[in-house]
Amino acid sequence: MAAGTLAVSHQTLDAHHRPRAAGYLRAASVANGVLPARDEALLATERFLTDTLAATASPANRWLVHAYATWRVLNRLRRSAERSARPRTYTRHAHVNISAAARFLDWLGEREITLDQAGQVDVDLWLTGGRTRYQVRDFLGWAARSGHARPLLVPAVGSNPGQATSKDQRWALIARLRHDDTIDLTDRVAGCLLLLYGQQLSRITAITIDQVITAGNQVFLRFGRDDVLIPEPLAGLLLRLVHDGRRYLAVGSPTTPTWLFPACCPVGR
Repeated sequence: MAAGTLAVSHQTLDAHHRPRAAGYLRAASVANGVLPARDEALLATERFLTDTLAATASPANRWLVHAYATWRVLNRLRRSAERSARPRTYTRHAHVNISAAARFLDWLGEREITLDQAGQVDVDLWLTGGRTRYQVRDFLGWAARSGHARPLLVPAVGSNPGQATSKDQRWALIARLRHDDTIDLTDRVAGCLLLLYGQQLSRITAITIDQVITAGNQVFLRFGRDDVLIPEPLAGLLLRLVHDGRRYLAVGSPTTPTWLFPACCPVGR
């Protein structure tokens, strides 16, 4: 691409044999205005669907998975993209739902049962295979509403958050991140956003510089549609990161990157 023998395009990067390396270069190119932005999360899900369908042997099951993914999963992702004015974080939820549908239909096929024949006894037997099998809940709900299956019950499974950090431990970590200059600046800011504002790491890595807003002596950070006032010393750390973070990706470039954490693999996951 640099030598001019290949087009500077998303399609060129799509064809590269090292997707992770190509993805990093794509993110840097988009951030610096070399390539137009595109919805990588949605495209990744479409590629995942194509691979899943190719591995599904039964034409009938392949049609059901395709219909579910198109009208339920991808449609939901597109609506989410339309409502979001900033880079969206990508979660595994869409892939998990598509995989769950394909695996359940394959399991029914092995038992010579079609989806419209499946009963609650079959679903209960499927669920005995482990916690991950409950992920079929969304697919079966769609199938019942669409007339492809009878109403079947899959109980909701609660999350397992693990051991919680105590209040004293949390405030000790916050105090260290706010005042310990030996810790990397990106770690200090990201840790404070996690511990003080409950932001997931996948959302933190997708924060852009234009979400940091100054008004007089006050600093705000936009979470979703809300501008949250950031107190000192975190406000000062944010402004330092906005200034210092620009040099990570834009060496030799007159264009300012949009990522607040550009050194943290700036891919809109």
